[in-house]
Amino acid sequence: MITAALDCGMPGNAPRTPGNTSRPPGNVPLSPENASSAPEDASSVTGDAVRPRRAVPVRVSLGRMFTGPPGLMMIPLAAFACACLLYGASAPGGHLTEVGSGILLGLTLAVAWVPRFLAGLLRQEGRPGLLRHRARWAALPAMGAVTAALIGFHVPYDVRFALSEPGLERLAQKMTAGNGPAYHEGWVGLYPVYARRVDGDVIFMVRNTGFLGTHGFAWSPPGGPPHRHEGGYTHLRGPWYEWRADF
Repeated sequence: MITAALDCGMPGNAPRTPGNTSRPPGNVPLSPENASSAPEDASSVTGDAVRPRRAVPVRVSLGRMFTGPPGLMMIPLAAFACACLLYGASAPGGHLTEVGSGILLGLTLAVAWVPRFLAGLLRQEGRPGLLRHRARWAALPAMGAVTAALIGFHVPYDVRFALSEPGLERLAQKMTAGNGPAYHEGWVGLYPVYARRVDGDVIFMVRNTGFLGTHGFAWSPPGGPPHRHEGGYTHLRGPWYEWRADF
């Protein structure tokens, strides 16, 4: 009884009752029942509070952006530009649409490639990337050099004409026969042509070629170049001439 009285009379001591389960403040372990009802936010727990992580913004280096290797889209676009140039150069007078598209796309890619390469070469942080991605860096100039060499040596022109020559000659012989047709329009070999017979010769006008004139081929049997017809002629081989009619 004396102990109970002292407990009730002393200040700061709450009376103990059978249902009182309060604990003094401090780092006291929680019971399983109280732990289940503790707040989920770890930052509210007393003692060593756990602070929530903050999102760290990702910073993209402008130097890395402008010195990085060409993107994967540039290589297919460069290949497409080279294909346009090769196809455009394979016809007499050239296919204007394909040549213009190839030149425009090639210049656009060059404007995007050259500054990036120079920035990577002059900046110290960009030089390791030049060596690590040297295949991607070298792809565009290599394709450009190969395309320029093929066009310079007339490879597309010669290959396309060689593949089409048998069909062109068969049509020319048929048209110059006794009752052969005087005109023909359509694809012959690899060329879309409009053919007409002129005094025993055959003029093949290749469509969509040239800028200010019409270009094509002339088939003339042995006996001299066909200077009697309109236009200019450049001898290729045998009875074949490159023909053009300027406006």
